Amino acid sequence: MMRILIVHDQYTDLNNGALAGEDNLVHRQICVLRNLGHEVTKFGGSGKGIKRKFFQFRSQVYGSDKNLLNFIKFYNPNLILVNNLQMKTGYNWMKICKLPIVYYVHNLRWFCANAVGWRAGKSCFDCSSGKYLNAFRHRCAGIRGMLNTLRRTYFQRPQPELTFPKRYICISEIFKDLLSKSVPRERISLLSNVPSFS
Repeated sequence: MMRILIVHDQYTDLNNGALAGEDNLVHRQICVLRNLGHEVTKFGGSGKGIKRKFFQFRSQVYGSDKNLLNFIKFYNPNLILVNNLQMKTGYNWMKICKLPIVYYVHNLRWFCANAVGWRAGKSCFDCSSGKYLNAFRHRCAGIRGMLNTLRRTYFQRPQPELTFPKRYICISEIFKDLLSKSVPRERISLLSNVPSFS
């Protein structure tokens, strides 16, 4: 049995009942891992409104949520499973943490300024490798897309040096191909079927 900490920036307000896609996936991960006999807990909360934006901005500018580092020390897991981390918890904690980290990439935030990877009727990953200003050139996603692009370009610290996580898990060959531009392919696993998470 392992003690696993799942780090996930929750998007759903649980008071309204329905889970967002990412939150649902994390919930399924927890269920499967617990059914396999592992002890699992999750760090990350939804927050609301201006408070959520404040924590998000602080983590992106300064690099980490100190509460996460304190929680890791308190919980003392064997393994940390990160899901699409970028919003409130930041990245810099990965440099300090000596525990094995598995990074589960299951959306396009790393590769697309607007997280959709689609433009003019076809796939577009012109913003991969941190070239988010391409979203201005393409006029992606209107005003909201422009604001996201500015935030990522000028305020958000760089994504983690790709040597920190021991393993990356992707949900499709497209993600694997995009990620392999920065990470050795032997450190990337493909997992498209969540029930087989074992």
